[in-house]
Amino acid sequence: CVAAPGCGKTFTGDYLSLEHNYSHIDGDEPLRTCRRRDITWNFMKAYQLYVEPKDEDGPEHLWQPYMAEIATQALDAALTSDRVVLSFAAFRQSFREYVINTWIDAGVKPENITLLQLTVDIDVKLNGLYHRLKRDHEAVGSSLEEYLRAYGWDGDGELTCDEFIQYVKETNLMRWGESNACWEDIPSDYKYLTTVDVSGRDISCLDTIDETLNISGERRYESSYEDIRDNIKSIDDKRSELYAETLPFLVQLRKDAVALSKGKHVDESKYLQ
Repeated sequence: CVAAPGCGKTFTGDYLSLEHNYSHIDGDEPLRTCRRRDITWNFMKAYQLYVEPKDEDGPEHLWQPYMAEIATQALDAALTSDRVVLSFAAFRQSFREYVINTWIDAGVKPENITLLQLTVDIDVKLNGLYHRLKRDHEAVGSSLEEYLRAYGWDGDGELTCDEFIQYVKETNLMRWGESNACWEDIPSDYKYLTTVDVSGRDISCLDTIDETLNISGERRYESSYEDIRDNIKSIDDKRSELYAETLPFLVQLRKDAVALSKGKHVDESKYLQ
């Protein structure tokens, strides 16, 4: 399941896990836990030096180890589960193809692979991004405002959702103001591709996902969209608690990658040990 940040990839993965017994691999896990500092740092370098500013993949040695890690996690999950979903942004087509080819090389049948791409209205996306960033940073005693100051925001007080959306659109912060920031389009004839628009954020979106994956009528519970959303929020809150300990380190790592992209000296040894 792929899409630009804020579209609902993780939500969709959690939904498929909760209602359809998929094993959900959160592709952000190595990034957000920083348990492999070397591959996290190199992937962040690829993003900040090539993906965001140049719309390029970057050198393979920077991004392939991260893709290999999450592809392997999905393969490991498939040893004990008939249904596996990997959710990750995977901005570049090379990233996606690398993961899929890794699976095929490991023996996964191509007909069992679907590349589910989510699309969403820009305001809906930024609304979701605001609440996610706010929750994650407050969980570690920081704030969304403090995070944004590192990228040039100089406002006072608490930033509302509407103000956040306006600021991102005016500054195109991290290219979030674009409908598909840093996103390389997937070829329309790519044989694994299927696309679902989830702007409605309602049960019809989940119905369409079910239809697309040929799992209609197989939900484990007869739940309303509101109940599903609340249950998934509980799952996501627990995930955020697990990631909270390493969030300050990840924020610093991202700042260093941004500094490096601006030509400043960064001691990379602390990330490559």
